[in-house]
Amino acid sequence: MRARALAILLAAGPTSAYAADPDLPGSMPTSRETYGFGDTAFMPDNFGFAAVELQGVIHRPTDLDAGPFPLVIILHGRHSTCFDPQIPTDQDPFANASVEWPCAPFREPVPSLDGYDYWAENLASHGYVVVSIGANGVNAADDAVEDAGANARAQLITAHLDLWTAFNDTDEYGTTYNDSVDLQNIGLVGHSRGGEGVAAWFVHAANNDLPYTVRGALLLAPTDFNRAIVTGVPLATILPYCDGDVFDLQGAHYYDDSRHATAGDPAPKYVFEMAGSNHNFYNTIWSPGTFSDGGAVDDFTSLELAIQQTDASCGGASPLRLGEQEQQQSFVAYANAFFRMHLGGETEYVPLLRGEVEPPTGAAAAAVRTTYMPPDLAGDRLVVNRIATAASMATNDLDAAVEGEALGDYGLCGVGPGGGIEDFDHCVAEPGTFFGDPFEGREPHVPGLAHLRLGSFGAGARWINALPRGTDVSGFVALQFRVAYDFDSAGNDGSSAELSVALVDGAGTRAMVGPIAVAPPLGSLYPIVPKLLLYGVRMPLAEFVAVAPTIDLADVASIELVFDQDSGAILLSDLLFADEVPPPPSGTGSSSDDGTVDSSGEDEIGNDSTGQGTTSPMTTNDDDDDDDDDDDGTAGSSDTTGPSARSGDDGCGCTTSASQPGRALLFVIAIAAGRSRRRFRARAR
Repeated sequence: MRARALAILLAAGPTSAYAADPDLPGSMPTSRETYGFGDTAFMPDNFGFAAVELQGVIHRPTDLDAGPFPLVIILHGRHSTCFDPQIPTDQDPFANASVEWPCAPFREPVPSLDGYDYWAENLASHGYVVVSIGANGVNAADDAVEDAGANARAQLITAHLDLWTAFNDTDEYGTTYNDSVDLQNIGLVGHSRGGEGVAAWFVHAANNDLPYTVRGALLLAPTDFNRAIVTGVPLATILPYCDGDVFDLQGAHYYDDSRHATAGDPAPKYVFEMAGSNHNFYNTIWSPGTFSDGGAVDDFTSLELAIQQTDASCGGASPLRLGEQEQQQSFVAYANAFFRMHLGGETEYVPLLRGEVEPPTGAAAAAVRTTYMPPDLAGDRLVVNRIATAASMATNDLDAAVEGEALGDYGLCGVGPGGGIEDFDHCVAEPGTFFGDPFEGREPHVPGLAHLRLGSFGAGARWINALPRGTDVSGFVALQFRVAYDFDSAGNDGSSAELSVALVDGAGTRAMVGPIAVAPPLGSLYPIVPKLLLYGVRMPLAEFVAVAPTIDLADVASIELVFDQDSGAILLSDLLFADEVPPPPSGTGSSSDDGTVDSSGEDEIGNDSTGQGTTSPMTTNDDDDDDDDDDDGTAGSSDTTGPSARSGDDGCGCTTSASQPGRALLFVIAIAAGRSRRRFRARAR
């Protein structure tokens, strides 16, 4: 029946079961500390001799004796670095902002590293040491280098990891953190250009034979100027649909480029598309409701002002937009699930990460759509048709026939004739320009990902992939593919496109499940939204057996996508069978609340250290950063001759504030910003 609700969509309609709430605070009391070595303590190689800060904010379990704990490093993105507190921002949120480093004496550093406290405290309460590191010095100089500072950010991550080796293994900075972290169980998080810095770290680590093991990398609204390919480690990318800064969602390339890059890749890949979410609200220092200086704005509203258009779906006045706290809570839910699974071994979050269940309450407002690629291991995936080149329209990855029937539109876009990025065909009909330069924000996967266009359906329209004789898929959980509504095709009339999926076995038994509605994406701000953003559809094989109990999954002969409507057009990628059927439960799930890790030995990266970093002594940094006894009188500069001792301190030189889990975040009333005069450049933050 056409109206039958199906529990098969990875994003648009997962099962009615709800995920366990990964965003609830854990059982461990937490403490917040800071460390700093001065604003010019570290000089990255090949960065124009620019020196940057070594500064970190730590959230960790108060009782470190329960460790060692997994270590998670957070790297913020590009933002204003300094602000003048004497200049009001009520008329222009950028009036007191500057990009310089160190800050002039009359200016203060923008504390971007503090902007993830809301998440770091939560994750720490589950048994993690979470460190947000400062990168203002990189931000002030990154436009002067070819890679936009990606390698400098990678080196900065390594400098902090080297510091944590000293904290953990020596008494050079006291013994507070001795044996507190597991440097073979690390997670990396990067926001915006910080996300690209995390991606660059894997190249840097491989080139320098680093000794650290990263078991999960999360890229939050990342840039991707350099097209680094990350494999061998679980990789998650969060794409906020209403991003007004990285408005082409170029971070989609990380999934696209890595998913088939390395044969035998043991690590899964994920994309979480967050509806109604912008770029800045994930960081409280970039959000006008919690910080009023240094250019804290709703970035999509700034984009509207810059191009003098408005959008009813993503604009700041839209009821579909998430507030600051809603957006942050959705990040907490998915970031926690990702790391508590891949660092903490809490397998109860696997269904959420694969999109098999509804988002938890904290992320419900973001209407998350998930894309998931299993590891390239026997039993984990069987790729039927990745749709790589024009040849994929006739022969699939299993060397079997492919056929399109009664399809008025049947072709590829997004790649060139050979499947690469040279001479590529756009997927939108009229590619846009931005401030006079060629620019298109509506096709995030272009160039580099081949999209199969299926549209202008005739009677009996089908796309058929034959399988070799005797193909056994009975050991897999699901059939899945990626899909997007082709809003620019002449083959649609603006209503949802519908398709059903059929499996046919060697004896001719046919099981068809559907229809699936592929809805038009939101937005009408040319050339930014709507977006041709592919998302995952995941269909449990049990659904096909329920429809046709006699179908033989040990002998599947073909897969058919069936279109029984007169209009519609979709884009398609990655048809495959996914995930080994799990064995019956034999025990309880693992927990990271005590810092333990369910390690399978996979997802490892990094070897011997280069010894990069600094031997500068640690400084004491107050949370308020008001009146540091070791300050030399220059704003933003705090080099000292030694760590400060504190009552109850063993010489770490860290400031500490203890908190109980569940402490509510305090948000000040949002300051209404007037007309923004944001400067947009070809390189987004």
